[in-house]
Amino acid sequence: EVLEQLNDYSLPLELLRKRESASLWSPYFHQMLAMIEETVEEDWPFQSYPADWADRGRRLVTEIEKAVSEDVFCAYPHRADSDFRRLLAHLATACEEPSKLTGREVSFCRTLWKDTLSKRGKLRLEAPRDLPGDDVLHAIEKLKARLLDFPPQGGVSDTGPWLHELPHPVRRKALKAHQGTLSELQRLGLINSLEILEELAPRVVAGVFDCPLLSRTYKTFSMAERATQFESLPWIRCSWQPPDPNRIERAASDLLNCWWSVAGYRDAPRGLARQLQTLARWHGQTDWRELASELQQEFDLNTVMEQCQGFISQQKALPCPKPYQRVRRDKRVKTAERQLAFFQSRVRVQVSPLSRSVRTSEPDL
Repeated sequence: EVLEQLNDYSLPLELLRKRESASLWSPYFHQMLAMIEETVEEDWPFQSYPADWADRGRRLVTEIEKAVSEDVFCAYPHRADSDFRRLLAHLATACEEPSKLTGREVSFCRTLWKDTLSKRGKLRLEAPRDLPGDDVLHAIEKLKARLLDFPPQGGVSDTGPWLHELPHPVRRKALKAHQGTLSELQRLGLINSLEILEELAPRVVAGVFDCPLLSRTYKTFSMAERATQFESLPWIRCSWQPPDPNRIERAASDLLNCWWSVAGYRDAPRGLARQLQTLARWHGQTDWRELASELQQEFDLNTVMEQCQGFISQQKALPCPKPYQRVRRDKRVKTAERQLAFFQSRVRVQVSPLSRSVRTSEPDL
């Protein structure tokens, strides 16, 4: 399937236009200027003509007209007001009746010729060896050759030998195909924001089921925001059994640890909070914060607190000359301070177990 997609790959239209311009229209443009250059005398074109100049000029004009009439990507040679089209028309006139060229047309051709020499140094009559998009096409050919070494249904088990050769954006997309735990994906640098964690959260929650069918059903169910609880669906309710509590705790622990290590100074995004609430409900609790309080002993809260304090200091030092910028900054600082207060309260609870029974309220996560 991957090989079929690679075989069907086509460069973007804009890149195809650039390739066509560099390989076809630019050489034709320079060839027309070279024909005009042959007629230059005292720095002005169309002054003297070699013996076979008109015949060669007609052949070039005919060849270009034929190329323009074919299916092309670039609209430049079709535009009547383009330099290419005007130069072609003046060259065709010079091949038939040079006396019909006006002073303005001769001056136009001279300006094009002089400007091109000034910009390029010399006329380039041949297509360049390297065209735009060649690096992409070569990489695809190289990838196809490598994929042929793998069994069709086996997949790629190790990206180490070739991953470093990919450009950074492509490398990141290739790494996204990895299957692993949240900690493994985070170690690869794939989870660097809560938005990415929010996308992965349903897969983590679906992993608490022993039944693969239930797991797949939950992933499909969680793709849309529904008011109905998963276990309340008619085809699920009749045989529903809560997942193993240990697996629920592991999933919640993975999500919380990843959240707090990536951006502990931020509130949980809506999607992540919804998945944590689902785990808490299956664990027999009404609020996912209760589950988080039970699991917080597994985390290095001092590191998260340092992250929050660093973020608060950074935000307070941020220059915000406009009122709306100050409002947004103050909102981010307030959220981070609320998070920091929660983590500090958890550290105090760990140090003094008696304080757990005294506390009546806790800051939001």
